[in-house]
Amino acid sequence: KTPADILQQRELQYYFGDRVHFVCSRERSDICSHFGHVDEAYLKATIDDFSQEFYVSGPPAFTQAVKTTLKSEGSQARSMDFG
Repeated sequence: KTPADILQQRELQYYFGDRVHFVCSRERSDICSHFGHVDEAYLKATIDDFSQEFYVSGPPAFTQAVKTTLKSEGSQARSMDFG
């Protein structure tokens, strides 16, 4: 939603560098590489290699939709569930 909603931003940037993508849908920011929603069109336009490993976090409906798209492109996506 907003940069304030990004959990562990610094740690993710430290470990993943330019491979981490933060997407904001309610507030534009330099931290967010994309403003809008993560949907099939965004994933296909952004990802060059679907054989790499992906970790998806978010609400269950969101993670399921993203994982469905990733898997349809040949990915082995995993989700991170935060009770």
